[in-house]
Amino acid sequence: MSTAILGHLHASKRAEAMLEADARIRGLRRDRWIDYPRASQALLKLEGLLEMPPRARMPCMVLHGDSNIGKTLIVAKFQREHPDRFDEVKGVERRDVVGMQMPATPDQHRFYSALLFELGAPHSASASLSVLERLARELLRRIAPRMLIVDEVHHLLAGNYREQRASLNLLKFLANDLKFSIVVVGTADAPLALASDPQMISVSVRSSPSLDGEQLRTSQMSMTRRRCP
Repeated sequence: MSTAILGHLHASKRAEAMLEADARIRGLRRDRWIDYPRASQALLKLEGLLEMPPRARMPCMVLHGDSNIGKTLIVAKFQREHPDRFDEVKGVERRDVVGMQMPATPDQHRFYSALLFELGAPHSASASLSVLERLARELLRRIAPRMLIVDEVHHLLAGNYREQRASLNLLKFLANDLKFSIVVVGTADAPLALASDPQMISVSVRSSPSLDGEQLRTSQMSMTRRRCP
């Protein structure tokens, strides 16, 4: 296929269009970022929280909406825009944004174990809760993140009231102790899981797939001129 007939494509995508059929199909099946108003709003809110200076009570945010409408893609794009970096002076890795998933059941031991896994920290699964908590806090202080993103926060509803309160207290403790914002992401049920703690829903953003005519045209234009996922 000649590049002369690919003038309707962005220059960065013409080489991909020249590949074999299997390679083109794999490329089409990759996740793609397509901008739309609610997503842009969420990204701006996330950026604002990231720039928040340390305070006695750090503001937190809940990003919620129906399943399969792109909430996880929004936070994944935000994390890509804030990659890890190496502090050559102190010889440690710095991570502005740390992301993880809430365990399937609200259990503090499993939460800290999942957090340590995301931090790449070896630990014993049989260690006590106090040991895991101390290790996680020490590593977070060393890495110095400005934000912790917890996806699938609606899993809190799988526990009883006492377990839910304990998990919410854990999140609030980390935010206040380490002076970073926490962003929780979940389905439309997420606000229900957080309703008893106003600090955890300082900022609430609903992700919605609904677009009016002008928003739809804007999204279509974003698809045609998109340079990168």
